[in-house]
Amino acid sequence: LPSTSKAHYLLCPVCLRTQDSLSCHLRRVCMKDKTPPQILEVVEKAKKDVCDLLKNGRAFSYAVLKQIVSSPNPLKGLIEELKNHHLFVTGVPPPLPIGNPRLVTETLSECPGEAPGETEPSDKTYTKDKMVKAKDLGILKKHSADHPLLKRFADYLKNDYENAKYQQEVDTVSRYLYFADPTEPSLKFVNDREKLRDFLGQQAKAGYKAQTSGNYIKCLKRFLEFHLTRTGLRQDDRELYNKCTLYLSFLTSSQSVLSKQASKEIVQKRHALLFDKSQPTPRECLAVLDKGEGDLVKIMNQLDDSSSSSLSRTECIFVLYYLEAIVILRHCQRPCVVQNMKVSEWLERKHADDDSIVFVKDHKTAAHFVVSIVLSKKEEAWFEKYYTKVRPQLLAGERKHDFFFVSSRGTPIYNAAGDLIKLQQKCNVPRVSSQVVRRVFETAANRLDDPQKKAVSDYLAHSGTTADKHYRMKSLESIVMLTTLLLLILTEQFNRRRPTKERVETWVKKQGWKCNAANISTEVVENWAPSGSEDRIMGNKQIQTLVKTQDWKGLHITQFEEKGDGIITTRTFKKGEVVCDYHGPVVSGKEGENIHKNTTGKETGYIFFFRNSKGQPMCIDAHSDRCHCHPDKRTFGRLLNHSKKKSNIKPLHCVVEGEMKDVILFIATKDLPVGEEVLFDYGVNKKSFNNEGSDLDWL
Repeated sequence: LPSTSKAHYLLCPVCLRTQDSLSCHLRRVCMKDKTPPQILEVVEKAKKDVCDLLKNGRAFSYAVLKQIVSSPNPLKGLIEELKNHHLFVTGVPPPLPIGNPRLVTETLSECPGEAPGETEPSDKTYTKDKMVKAKDLGILKKHSADHPLLKRFADYLKNDYENAKYQQEVDTVSRYLYFADPTEPSLKFVNDREKLRDFLGQQAKAGYKAQTSGNYIKCLKRFLEFHLTRTGLRQDDRELYNKCTLYLSFLTSSQSVLSKQASKEIVQKRHALLFDKSQPTPRECLAVLDKGEGDLVKIMNQLDDSSSSSLSRTECIFVLYYLEAIVILRHCQRPCVVQNMKVSEWLERKHADDDSIVFVKDHKTAAHFVVSIVLSKKEEAWFEKYYTKVRPQLLAGERKHDFFFVSSRGTPIYNAAGDLIKLQQKCNVPRVSSQVVRRVFETAANRLDDPQKKAVSDYLAHSGTTADKHYRMKSLESIVMLTTLLLLILTEQFNRRRPTKERVETWVKKQGWKCNAANISTEVVENWAPSGSEDRIMGNKQIQTLVKTQDWKGLHITQFEEKGDGIITTRTFKKGEVVCDYHGPVVSGKEGENIHKNTTGKETGYIFFFRNSKGQPMCIDAHSDRCHCHPDKRTFGRLLNHSKKKSNIKPLHCVVEGEMKDVILFIATKDLPVGEEVLFDYGVNKKSFNNEGSDLDWL
């Protein structure tokens, strides 16, 4: 008779039937060859399961059910979810045969290995040697994912984050927890910060990049955030909660350091690529498409023949690989675009003239862009034949899902990058990855103007930060062009007066330039030459400042036995460079004549007559040894001596922009070495200004 006690019916894990006395049933039927301790262990587990069912098993997450319904095999997902709730489905048929039976019997000698897209590419970031070293260092060991601490974290990632690859993150956390405490996973690792430093050090010894170590930190942060926000840790153990909070801040600071190291690694890698002669050209990136197109056309023509519409497994896989390569290489898209392209997206493609556009919504930067693949008329025809005639042969049995590209097992493509490698091996062409082809075409886009660069960036579906940059890689030509451009900007800034190295460095720092800033100042000073029109000299702020301050460098007042005071150079001056100005009060021509009449001898030589921009006669009065605006300085212009045959400078009338102030500058008519006297021809000066002052006796 059935028991009338309040004991629960327990499920037999062997026959999947509930029993009022499970221990008796196991001894007599399903486990009669087992020992009593083994039977007792099964009974205790059944009791624990039924208690968990009553406590947690009756509630189902809508997000999980939604994910199951939209999965490639919803029935299998539902059975697994029920099993997680200690509910079992009876009468489940044996697993369906993998792949189309006709296809499975054939071999793919050209493309050896497992089903397409399900093997890892051989050119991984870390070679086998590095993985062996990591294993020897003990940083690959991990705890079981069935531990409650890790299982709850996995459920959180799967359900709340809807992370399809949540297990990778769980394994990452599990490895560090094992390194911190091999006995069992726990939160005790927050008590020992040195363990993290040791772990990162071991990763560095194994050859891990800083970016990989940064990913470990990111996973640990999410693990702690889960326990701080989604569990009762704060109420259960306030002290541990506070330690976890502090450790989270420690992880953030460690992540910042690793981020800088990762940036340096990326810069070094890009710099090395500048000198890597093995980098392919855009045409070489498409070599596998050029070489394989003939075989693809033959297969497509075979599909047009109604008497031979079926293809061999080898032919089906070749078509699959080739179309994947079109998306990755010709259209420069990431492998994840191939893996996530849906049938519905193919059917909803838009047409523009002779092209068709497929919009793929699920990919790496889906938060920023919807990928658009623009297929030519020929490519569209190939994709349509694949969809209508090749894909049905690849689908396994009654399995139906919305993924456009499927493997020979009828499942979604797992690794499009691996498929591309296999196709390149079959066609015997150099291996070119998605990352390489995107970099090559981004670099080629340097020659385009800004709107075109932006269009290229959008088509490649860059994130917002990268899209603003348009391209990431520099070419040697672009670096030379950039340096030339910087030199041009600096030359325009110091167009008529050679700057000092310190002045250039100060100006460069003000502009916020970092590229080539260390060497640019030396190069500017060594290669400087006057530039620009003489009409725009006074637009230069440096010249304006020198006129106001009279702080002209490179000149020295000296005594000559016959001529008295004169000016010599203490540095070299280039032809066309501004040497100094003729400084003094500017008066009208009549006032100048009166001053001239009241002065005698050589003092009349300190008066400079000229006509202003309006044609009015004007005069600069410099007969006084000191001017009222610079009483502490002897200005150079008034001390320049005359020479008709040896003159090496010429006067130039200018007007200060915005002030209508007349200025006379002296421009070098040839290169002046150090120690040369600076001279100009007074007579030439008079004639060049409509013979003003030609009647002056002192000439």
